[in-house]
Amino acid sequence: MMGLLTAVPPYLVVAAAALFVLALPRRAGHTVAALSTAFVFAQAVLLGDGGHGAHLATGFLGFDVVLFNVDAFSLLMGVVVGFLATAAVVYAYGAEAPTWVTAFALVYVSSTLGTIYAGDWLTLVFFWELMAVTSTLLVWHYRGKAVRAGYRYAIFHGIGGTLLLAAILQTYVAKGTFLFASVPGGPEVAGIAAGLPAALAAIGIGVNVGFIGLHTWLPDTYPRPHIAASVFLCVFTTKTGVYGMYRAFPDGHLAIAYMGGGMAVFGATFALFQNDMRRLLSYHIQSQVGYMIAGVGIGTALSQAGAFAPVFTHILYQGLLFMTAGVVVYRTGEESLQELGGL
Repeated sequence: MMGLLTAVPPYLVVAAAALFVLALPRRAGHTVAALSTAFVFAQAVLLGDGGHGAHLATGFLGFDVVLFNVDAFSLLMGVVVGFLATAAVVYAYGAEAPTWVTAFALVYVSSTLGTIYAGDWLTLVFFWELMAVTSTLLVWHYRGKAVRAGYRYAIFHGIGGTLLLAAILQTYVAKGTFLFASVPGGPEVAGIAAGLPAALAAIGIGVNVGFIGLHTWLPDTYPRPHIAASVFLCVFTTKTGVYGMYRAFPDGHLAIAYMGGGMAVFGATFALFQNDMRRLLSYHIQSQVGYMIAGVGIGTALSQAGAFAPVFTHILYQGLLFMTAGVVVYRTGEESLQELGGL
């Protein structure tokens, strides 16, 4: 059983389920989707007992890559992503989301899993960019105002991914490998190379986590798509960004810590001025992610634990908050809190 689990990358299972969602009747397709994400959860739980290591080490264009790498941080992300994705699939079925929304969402989840289970920078940036593409499609599907918001979303994440790729290539020049330091054959020093590569990586990943000044895509995008799409979108991109920031800066960086503190205050302040429920929660995401980024930036073992504990809980409660807001929108057809007095 354990051998089968370690041999099957979870993102392949979820991506295959997306095809079944389109091919099968609605109920059967969503059942397969929920089972695929439940597999992700079960796999991460079972792999936590002695399943650590590089399970799919291979070569690509002459470079060493690891397509399925298991360690404590990736397993933590795998557990909570699998759990929330299962709940979100069930929610999408109950909210009568179009099957294409669920299919796009599953490919988005699949690319998220590919990012967190990557064992090298080349694999990580591939899934990182795929995550941006699939989440953009998830936004665009709703049409109307979501199309323009999706364009801005795509531009921001395209620029961020390009900067991250530049940092990764310069790191390869400095270290001679794309592998993470924790993987056999990896470099002695973990993370992105210091200097310009580190600055580019911080800005590139900063787009995903909502650095102040790079955050405008977040409150602009998340209120626009279908309510079921918002549940998927609200947790995976930003929290995968926190995970990527840890991979890039495992020993932290003071500037990142200060930025995280600024995000916590900035996001909470602007949330106070919002009337749109999902826009308010979007600023709330930036605020809460700020605490996580501050912990990663401080760089101690205690601060990193303090960063990833709220990563885990935030995925759960933020998903639940967007589900709750979605139920209100679904039942009342109203997004504005001003129009919902007495609810």
